[in-house]
Amino acid sequence: MKIRHAVAAFVLSMALCLHAVGEEKVENKALSFSGYYKNISSSLDFPFEDSYFDILNRLRLHFDIAPNEYFKAVIEYDVELQWGDFVGSIPYRIGERMKPEQFMDIRGILIDDGDVYATHSLSKAFIQLSSANVDFKAGRYVLDWGSSRAWNPNDPFYPLNPLYLERDERIAADAVGIEFFINNLSSVSAVVAGEGKRKENVRALRCRTNLKETDIALSGFYDDGFSAGIDISRTLWNTEFHTSCRYGRDGDIELTAGADRAFAEKFQAGIEYYRNGEGTDDRDKYDWAGWLNGDMPFMARDYVFAWGELEILPLLRLQAHALANINDGGIYVNPVLLFSPTANTELSFGMVDFNCDNDDEFALYPELLYLQFQLFF
Repeated sequence: MKIRHAVAAFVLSMALCLHAVGEEKVENKALSFSGYYKNISSSLDFPFEDSYFDILNRLRLHFDIAPNEYFKAVIEYDVELQWGDFVGSIPYRIGERMKPEQFMDIRGILIDDGDVYATHSLSKAFIQLSSANVDFKAGRYVLDWGSSRAWNPNDPFYPLNPLYLERDERIAADAVGIEFFINNLSSVSAVVAGEGKRKENVRALRCRTNLKETDIALSGFYDDGFSAGIDISRTLWNTEFHTSCRYGRDGDIELTAGADRAFAEKFQAGIEYYRNGEGTDDRDKYDWAGWLNGDMPFMARDYVFAWGELEILPLLRLQAHALANINDGGIYVNPVLLFSPTANTELSFGMVDFNCDNDDEFALYPELLYLQFQLFF
């Protein structure tokens, strides 16, 4: 009965949203509403476990409240319904344990019954006060510090992970931040967050400017220790070059360097090198305990990430993402075919393959086949 109620509530929410989309829109400058529905159906094949099937449904409702140019409030509410034999399995529980933690627990479990799991949460909820020279934010919001594509050494909050399927989904931090705009090209930011990627509170400061068409950002932050870093980005010969470097408390250096270019109107690609200062080039010294706890997402020292996107037809695109562990030779590949039948829908078919040995870093990751449907409103 609980399962039926959860499914019924989800379907009712979907029906109400789709009904709202179909209604004639009334202009309201103070309040705007948007969101999406997403379904990801996947088959997972683990190297040392059985195969699993998983269906994830997410309904996201996004509200912007802006009565004037000085005040804004954002609320983003998620309802997720997940079912299949993957839910509740040992790999599923390990994966949940490895996910980044957030400071405030504002996620509720609607149902946890066998192969059905439903939750609701606030993915974002913050207020913003603005003037000509100052921006102030407080609440749960996304902080994007860095210029790199796959790794951001100078982002102490919740940076990107190139292995995630949903690369557009960023984890928001529970934080208070203020940014002072010196001019159109320069600003100074200060942020205090309850928790970041190292599961400690974060105190951070960043200065951004542009010198001779080069974007430069200097940052310093304290979480489990003090770090200082620099981000540089510049466009030359129709190619954007970027690099990021962080110097940690133990003398470890975390570094990225990469380039992106549009080779033609319908094709673009990029590549990025990553040096993990906390990693090792000896697979026998991998920190598996830290990896399982989510403290060490990448255990090796040297990686290369590459991506490309080709427009086959106006409504059909091919994407490919690849990541190589230079130290142990493991390779991750994620090709995706995307089709947009309408202006507000997208259908994606993709796969994830890991080519590695049993003692490599990627040895425990599953191979995937997945189909994703997304409706925006």
